Amino acid sequence: MSEALPADWEPSPSERVYYRRARDGQLGWFMRQDGHDCIRLDRNSQRIVVPYRPSEWIEDKDHRPLTRVHVAQIALTADNHLCRSLGLHDLAKREWLSMSPDQRLEWMDKGPRARKERQDLWRAIMTAMAEHSK
Repeated sequence: MSEALPADWEPSPSERVYYRRARDGQLGWFMRQDGHDCIRLDRNSQRIVVPYRPSEWIEDKDHRPLTRVHVAQIALTADNHLCRSLGLHDLAKREWLSMSPDQRLEWMDKGPRARKERQDLWRAIMTAMAEHSK
């Protein structure tokens, strides 16, 4: 399979084939670097590439990327904790399922309307998790 690939190749997120390291369960995807088969570990901002040895890695056939809804729910939970810390107790009680469909869509697309801290947190989570979602 890898013989037909370029010497330096990294798949787009939708084309990734994920593997788990048998020894410790770390997750990564198959790629090629300098003509060698490699696994790039699934880390947000770190680029960690290790050699691919078939005896050490098992294809993760059940890998399911997070959906955009999952990421938005994570951002809402983090925002609830931040609101509690900021003394915004009514906002800290919001739950995803209690929001209307329009409110959920607006949250996914724009995040919170007020307080720069909340907007920054929402943006950071949505950006960091974008590579893990489909």
